[in-house]
Amino acid sequence: MKRHHQKNIRHSNYSPIEFHPTVKATPKKDASSVASPCSAGHSTRPSNPQSSSSSKSLTTLPLTRLSPSPSKPWKGKKVTPEDYIAADGVLHPLDALNFCAAGALLWHARSNELQMLLAVESRKPGRGSDSPGEGILRELYNFLGGKRDFVEEHPRLVAARECWEETGGRLSAAARKRMEENAKPVIWHSGSKYALFIHELGAADSDLAERVASSGRPPNPEHDANLRGLVWVPLRLLLNRTWRTSMLHPFASQQAKAALPAVQQLFEEQCSHVSRQPSTHEATSKADDEIAGQSNGLAEQLALVAINSDPVPMMCAGRN
Repeated sequence: MKRHHQKNIRHSNYSPIEFHPTVKATPKKDASSVASPCSAGHSTRPSNPQSSSSSKSLTTLPLTRLSPSPSKPWKGKKVTPEDYIAADGVLHPLDALNFCAAGALLWHARSNELQMLLAVESRKPGRGSDSPGEGILRELYNFLGGKRDFVEEHPRLVAARECWEETGGRLSAAARKRMEENAKPVIWHSGSKYALFIHELGAADSDLAERVASSGRPPNPEHDANLRGLVWVPLRLLLNRTWRTSMLHPFASQQAKAALPAVQQLFEEQCSHVSRQPSTHEATSKADDEIAGQSNGLAEQLALVAINSDPVPMMCAGRN
């Protein structure tokens, strides 16, 4: 798997992007659809992807039609030129056909805080980054994800397989299946033809980073030599521009910027959900206190987000 990167990445204040609801959009058929090449920032996968144990996830597709695609026929093909968010997790048809790579922002509520699971990689910050020591190898955070292997693969399938590989096969089978079937929303990053899904992990995967660390070795060195480990990080940091541009791989920083509206909506929904949890007559005062503590904790996180984050536009309920 090779990670994407872009040349001359510019970090600027957040500008609004279009939000798409659950209604599937049809691609534009005018000159606004332009070709966007896949960048070459991902490390190499095994030469025969079908021989890998990760091919088990491909059972949802007709196996007789599957064959490695060394020519990458989706490269250089037209895609939607604008970044967007699709709440239903379905890319525009043109983008679903010609996407290059996919991954996931995996999150879970841990210790009364929303946290995201990130990859720790040995990388060079890159030109235009706020990181000190430009060009010097250092550890940066990245989302889990990577390149498409087959013409027949859909974006969710690629994201689920890559997350499974980058956790060293430790991602639970249930989580992988849920990602393949229903991961949403999805952020489309047109510059690298990348689909980033936002997906909640269950309790079975709440200790993924700890299990990887306990092995005493990188999660999957044969798959990605740059991948050093996994770490849980507070999700609220993603909305802070200074943190994004100094701690994330430049490519991931651009993805995170495109995902800002969806991340803020996630905070608002979680805060609202916890506040609405009903208490029964059998509930003890301790349980009520725990619910109240969860609500207060998420409210405090949302307040911190409002203070420290870039300006984020309100999500639209419909589209033009």
